[in-house]
Amino acid sequence: MAILGAHISVSKGLLSVIQKAKDMGAKSVQIFGASPRQWRVSFPSQKEAEQFKLSFSQEGLGPLYLHASYLLNLATENKALVSKSITNLLDHYKIAKMLGAQGIIFHPGSAKKGEKEKALEILVESIKKIFKETDPTYPWLIVENTSGGGGKLLGSLQEFKLVIKRVNSQRLKVCLDTCHIFSAGFLKFESSKEIKSFFEEFDNLLGLKNLVVLHLNDSKGDFGSKIDRHENIGEGKIGIKGFKLLAKEKSVNHLPWIIETPGFDQKGPDKKNLDILRKLF
Repeated sequence: MAILGAHISVSKGLLSVIQKAKDMGAKSVQIFGASPRQWRVSFPSQKEAEQFKLSFSQEGLGPLYLHASYLLNLATENKALVSKSITNLLDHYKIAKMLGAQGIIFHPGSAKKGEKEKALEILVESIKKIFKETDPTYPWLIVENTSGGGGKLLGSLQEFKLVIKRVNSQRLKVCLDTCHIFSAGFLKFESSKEIKSFFEEFDNLLGLKNLVVLHLNDSKGDFGSKIDRHENIGEGKIGIKGFKLLAKEKSVNHLPWIIETPGFDQKGPDKKNLDILRKLF
């Protein structure tokens, strides 16, 4: 079955993440390396990082992913913003390596009112710059699909193909978010045939080897609405049937599945969401 996990807050310290994961029954874990709504990055001490890595491993948890800041836009024509985004992501890279994370998941950015083709070119060049500043021993850089609204990039597999091909690096991987796939209008999760066809297309265009993690979120928005609003598993427009069908898809049901749901108590990803997913297997 999938390596079920959750995005967990680090507000009470890195070590608190480990106990929270155990309480939730999570194995894979995603955290913010720093505040997602600030440019400033605070690094953990070497002692804190080593203690976290040791405890995380001893508890049999993993893999660990960092999620980058929401402020990033690696695709804008605003050169100052691109520069700040690259610097922030490089800082996250350092934290990821300190903590033993397998990769950094980031949103690609938006064309805003500009042309998407130009924005995709800027995104490719930004990723290449990041790879020039880091070495192959660093964690993966994992780009996440979007709902496609508001000029957001990578709302389609065709845009992903362009970026993957032009960057041309095994260090660039892909994260797919179920809410985003649904709200972008590419997968309704209505039948096994439909789901299988989608991932066959993904394999043909991008290679399934490049898909390393899934974000499991139901959708508040309708199919094709372009609305990026997560809902608890089974409570949204995808519904429990859609996730049950996904659990049967052999090409992806072994990957880390990480929830970013609002929680049934509205306090964030919780055990109840993971338990619902677990029962689907």
